[in-house]
Amino acid sequence: MRRYILLFLWLLSASTLRAVAGDAECLHSQLASGRWSKIRVQRTGVVKLSVDELRRMGFQAPERVRVFGYGGYLLPQHFARHTATDLPEVPTQRIGDGVLFYARGSVAWIPSIDLTSLVRERNYYSDEGYYFLTDSEEIPPTLFTPIQAPEQPDADLHLSTFDACVLHEEDAYSWGSSGRNL
Repeated sequence: MRRYILLFLWLLSASTLRAVAGDAECLHSQLASGRWSKIRVQRTGVVKLSVDELRRMGFQAPERVRVFGYGGYLLPQHFARHTATDLPEVPTQRIGDGVLFYARGSVAWIPSIDLTSLVRERNYYSDEGYYFLTDSEEIPPTLFTPIQAPEQPDADLHLSTFDACVLHEEDAYSWGSSGRNL
């Protein structure tokens, strides 16, 4: 029995090493160099980091701050479906007194199999999403380029409806402080 356990562990470690060695990108992580700060977000939406907040985090040039991370959405359970090897960079928008970026909380709304409704998918491992901030010599990518508003707005353009998802959930009590947050 002991031989089988050792053989299993050896095969597992060999397959892991083969997967890592076959992927050249993971040999140098974004997090390996530079100065980093970690922030958390609780809800999906636009996050504003003011110049004062960035300076308190230790960034001397807030215009050079870059944002990396996945946020709080649940990553695929089957690891082969998640092909990224490093943290992706999140596009940011520079404004006069800070930086804006779109952050993902721990609740995602995904289309149902028949595409007729949305299904809530909650990250049951964490209630927050996390992002990493760093500064670099490169100019960070921007979310969009500002466009000029027309002199005369179109009077026929009216927004009267939109789709929205609303959920009120309160986990007020747990019989045992263990397990996943469902």
